[in-house]
Amino acid sequence: MDKLQNIIDGLIRLSRHYGGDSDFVVAGGGNTSAKDEEILYVKASGCALASIRKDEFVAMDREKLELLAEADLDVDPIRREEEFNKAIFDSKLDLHCKLRPSVEVLIHHFLPGRYVVHTHATICNAMACARDGKELLHKLFGDEVIWIPYVDPGFKLARTLRRAVGNREDVRAVLLENHGLVVTGDSEEAIYERTSAIVRKLQTSLGENWQCTGFGEEAILENISEKLLHIAPIIRMACAEGEIKTGVVLFDDSPVVRSILGRSDWAEIAQAGPLYPDQIVYCGSYPLCLTLPEDSSDQTMAESIVAAVEEYITRYGKSPRVALVKDLGLFCIEKDAKAARIVRDVYVDVLKVTSGALRLGGVRQMSEVGRKFIENWEAEAYRKSMAEAGRVSGRASGKIVLVTGAAQGFGQEISEALASEGAHVVLMDMNIEGARDAAAKIEANVGGTGWPASPYLG
Repeated sequence: MDKLQNIIDGLIRLSRHYGGDSDFVVAGGGNTSAKDEEILYVKASGCALASIRKDEFVAMDREKLELLAEADLDVDPIRREEEFNKAIFDSKLDLHCKLRPSVEVLIHHFLPGRYVVHTHATICNAMACARDGKELLHKLFGDEVIWIPYVDPGFKLARTLRRAVGNREDVRAVLLENHGLVVTGDSEEAIYERTSAIVRKLQTSLGENWQCTGFGEEAILENISEKLLHIAPIIRMACAEGEIKTGVVLFDDSPVVRSILGRSDWAEIAQAGPLYPDQIVYCGSYPLCLTLPEDSSDQTMAESIVAAVEEYITRYGKSPRVALVKDLGLFCIEKDAKAARIVRDVYVDVLKVTSGALRLGGVRQMSEVGRKFIENWEAEAYRKSMAEAGRVSGRASGKIVLVTGAAQGFGQEISEALASEGAHVVLMDMNIEGARDAAAKIEANVGGTGWPASPYLG
């Protein structure tokens, strides 16, 4: 019993270590496991690695997983995944457990080693999404790291990995094309050491500031504050007619955003296609790319943005989650502040991966078949819905409310009451430090996601 508890404790430490590092996990992606000869403990789908608890791992019967690995499932992707999900549920040791095991559970079962850690490390995905990634990986690591070509996640990926690994017991790591890194080991120390060694070699290969320099020089963005006041509300209103309804717009002009906008072919690069599944799930497969008319009136600018959004909706059947605007920056549009921040984090990661892949010689996007599978994959929709389940909801859900005098007294109390009913509350006060403190208190009490004071709105 003590040995089992030590194994689980180690799994929790590994999970929280990598889950809390945005260089490895963004938006809750990735999964972990620990196993002995009979039982596999794997992360439940939708649970965050950064804060995972013992009861958020699912105990699996490895004998049943082995039978599933040898099963012949339907060739139709939708029916195949339905059969696969049912078989996974039937392989749980506790059939009354309502948690859903990670869809990559068979990978964790197949690979040797007590612990398996699968992350979407940014630097590793720069290699995984590089046009010549397989050849470059072999030059750096030889047979130490196995390259797996992209196939649909879940059952198909597991079968592909098993064929590639075979009976090898010396497997240390696997790089999944357009997907992520998997590291295996018999101890926590082995996982840390192998992961660090891989990252160090990739850093040496990519060079300094690889997250941006693949694009070239940063664009010089001027008069941002003035432009934001005009453009952000228009983008929000133009997108509000779609499924997002009354959304929140989050702006970003970080160095990697400025870098891609500094290129003449920025829109072509951005719209070439998604790089990995999380991009599709959280950001949509394609961003909206806007070049606004110069020296135009507010009405002309509004008409231009609305027309571009309508054209996007006609083409893709949904509102954009991401908009790149030439000479300005990145806009992320979602239902609430937390969701908008996730979109921002994922898309900035996409840009970093793109920059790194360009430094390695070129970008490899997902195939159209792979993209469509993820767009319609029930497992990813489930994972996203689980991530959204913890959000505050109430009578003010989805509303944006501006409260003046919010640093103390009635203003602060009103702000907290509205936040508890699901509103996105903007706190305004001449006492900016007091407003920050009030926002922190509301976040702690209500469980929301605070934003820093705007550098543009003062």
